Amino acid sequence: MKLPRLSLPVFDGKYSDYKNFITSFKLVVDKQSTLSSIEKFNQLINCLRGPALETVKAFQITSENYSKALERLKARYDNPTLVFLDNINSLFTLPSVSRSNAKQLRSLIDNSSALYNSLLSLGNASQIAEAMLISIVMERVDQDTKKKWNEHLNFSDLPTWTSCVSVVERHCQILESISKPGTDSSASQQAIGKPRNQKHQRQGLTFNCTSQTCHSCASTEHRTYRCPQIVGATLNQRHQAAKCPSTHRCRSCSRSHHTLLHRDSAGMYSSSPQSTPQLPEVPQKNSEAAVHTHTGLNRIILATALVLVKDASGCYKIGRALLDSCSQVNFVSVQFAQVLRLPRKRSHMEIRSIGESQTQIKHRTSTTIKSRFGEFELPLDFCVTSNVAYHPDTEIDISSWKLPQNTPLADEGFN
Repeated sequence: MKLPRLSLPVFDGKYSDYKNFITSFKLVVDKQSTLSSIEKFNQLINCLRGPALETVKAFQITSENYSKALERLKARYDNPTLVFLDNINSLFTLPSVSRSNAKQLRSLIDNSSALYNSLLSLGNASQIAEAMLISIVMERVDQDTKKKWNEHLNFSDLPTWTSCVSVVERHCQILESISKPGTDSSASQQAIGKPRNQKHQRQGLTFNCTSQTCHSCASTEHRTYRCPQIVGATLNQRHQAAKCPSTHRCRSCSRSHHTLLHRDSAGMYSSSPQSTPQLPEVPQKNSEAAVHTHTGLNRIILATALVLVKDASGCYKIGRALLDSCSQVNFVSVQFAQVLRLPRKRSHMEIRSIGESQTQIKHRTSTTIKSRFGEFELPLDFCVTSNVAYHPDTEIDISSWKLPQNTPLADEGFN
């Protein structure tokens, strides 16, 4: 009885696949006495992909180089430590099962069992546990610390938790020795390697509102247009329009005084509380560049976009991005960060915005955003905050809007 011919194996450079590949290749090709060394070499080239092919691509196809190419592959990929670490990483990148599905659950268990058995052939249970702990910790440290740990690995012995702690402790001592007293080591680390003029330039761009003195009561606790003496008084008791120091135009008549000092065409000051405009005032010339408005609406529509955001398992989920050209940091809500299961890093940061309002940031995270319509993607760091302030109250009727035909919108549900 003649058995069917076995198909040639394929190897793309994944360390954990090398043993299976070389065993199958030697059975199907290398042990065939009817094939010459040159023919075996050609078959080897046809079986290799990506980095594995680059490893032997420089060899000329000769009988002498066939054995050298096999030895080169063995020296590169027959490394038990690298195979062990590759299997550990594969455990943490297994696809998640979002809902009850027998096929997906069985596949998850089978792959996990295969990886575990492979790990047991390379190390004991204690070494597996330590390697998993190291992998978890290294996913939560900064890139510089992770680089220090990778440089420490000699790839001839399995990593231990003791050596990992030793490397991180040493790195902490270095950071503490170069940081100034009373400053956070992470802040000093960010300053390392930056030119002096670049550092001063970034300080000039910090999003921070400076305090101003009230022109009415000389208090630094509020702005003039929020002064209780002005807001609570009648318009006849307020400053004359000619003495108003405001640099903005009145929203009602566009003259050079504050909206709080406006009077109607009959020469009478309007004292109705309902006629008082909503504050704070926004300059008209800047609003055209920051927002999109539509005639007849009494609300402002901010620019938003639906983008793809990578979660902890490497899959992408749709999220709504609020585009603010004035912001110098990126934010993600606590709820969405939990949905993505993104790892967080402790970070004590104070964000100051308009009106001297302060927001305390306790955690940061990182992920990648991607366009829904193209190949563009961008890795970003985010400050985790409790909520994002922009939430339109009611649905907006856009039936009369002349939107471009056959053009995909960045956010189809903006209204």
